[in-house]
Amino acid sequence: MSSLTPDDTNDGGVTSWVPSAGESGSDFPIQNLPWGVAEIGGRPTIVTAIGDRVLDLRGAIAAGVLDLTPGASCALSAETLNDFIRQGRDSWRSTRRVLFEVLRESTP
Repeated sequence: MSSLTPDDTNDGGVTSWVPSAGESGSDFPIQNLPWGVAEIGGRPTIVTAIGDRVLDLRGAIAAGVLDLTPGASCALSAETLNDFIRQGRDSWRSTRRVLFEVLRESTP
């Protein structure tokens, strides 16, 4: 993983490999990765929006795509955001940096 600082995740020059994230007027470019819950496969799943898509975080964790702390992985594999929100700002920032790195265009 690269050595991003929290401010690097707001760099407007960074683009994503998700095409719709770079479209003019997109509500969810790579610099805006909100947490949410969506129903996937008939059950609530924590997601982040990117362009006109969502990333299923439980699925990405299970597939080994996200290198998160065990606490964040467990919390983001739940059906609600409660446990993750309780982890606080350091966990949120660390997780955001991982998502940013995975979703940026230069990621293989």
